[in-house]
Amino acid sequence: MSTEFVIEVHNLKNKNDTILKDTIKKVFENKLDVDISVDKLDIEDCGDTKTATVYLQSLDEAYKVADGINSKGFKFTQIATEYKPIYACRVHSKRPANVYLHDEDIGDETRFREFKVGGGNIDNFLKTGNLKCLANYACGFVNNQEDGIIYVGVNDHGKVVGRKFDHDRRDQIRTQISRIMKNDIEPPLNTIHYSIYFAPVRTREGENQEDMYVLEIKFYTVDKFDKLYRVDGKVYEKRDACLSQPLSHKRILDWEEQIRHKQKNDELREQITKNQQLIDEKDQEINKEKCLRLEKETTVTTLEREKSELIKENKKLMGKSKVCVIL
Repeated sequence: MSTEFVIEVHNLKNKNDTILKDTIKKVFENKLDVDISVDKLDIEDCGDTKTATVYLQSLDEAYKVADGINSKGFKFTQIATEYKPIYACRVHSKRPANVYLHDEDIGDETRFREFKVGGGNIDNFLKTGNLKCLANYACGFVNNQEDGIIYVGVNDHGKVVGRKFDHDRRDQIRTQISRIMKNDIEPPLNTIHYSIYFAPVRTREGENQEDMYVLEIKFYTVDKFDKLYRVDGKVYEKRDACLSQPLSHKRILDWEEQIRHKQKNDELREQITKNQQLIDEKDQEINKEKCLRLEKETTVTTLEREKSELIKENKKLMGKSKVCVIL
């Protein structure tokens, strides 16, 4: 992840990390128009507040988040600590970065991994319309409903060769990929569905090589969809070490039916889990009320006993008082 695309947000509410991540994601989408996935968020405990490290896809997003938060921090009541407006600043990545060695063996291609040498063919790879272009691979990976990654700068045998990408070329490629994901895939993919990273390639001895990288394009699981993703109306599937030909109409219908069936089951399991959580919460409330009632009953019994003892004592005192008057 490039350094300038990392933002740190301070003075966040001290709540459960998972809940905080989901809330930050919604706030960024609704108030800043920036889409992020929760795996691009790291939460750090800072005593009575929390800090989030956010990994973004572009410098524009980094500026948008930093400027939006620093000018409107006091309005972000969903995530800001009370009486402490949040603020944001750009920082270095805290995650370990991938670094490769030239000729390093990184394993085999699978249905989750695809290797491309790159070189002069990178432009063809980024040109939608060719059979083995980025758009078709993106379609295949996302349709599998599992994370997947393309390595550009790795040969078919899994050996790292690296490619020269200077600063301008890296920016150009990021822009091209963003355009492809937005315009060439139906429905479009946004930045919560993929990431772009240029991993440095060093010599076998571990020495730096200027502008030598492996381009990693990673795809993330799309939570819910009932129609397969398409490129120019065609559907692809990423298989072990290869990309399928466009699928037949029957295969598409069968696959989409399986997806809808799976999602229906997932929704039912999710509802069951939510209901069980509510049941557990109700049980806690009932037990709490029982404890309070028992405590109250114990208190009433104690007070009644103390009252009875005081009445008895008063009677004794009144008896002594009468004796004194007679004497």
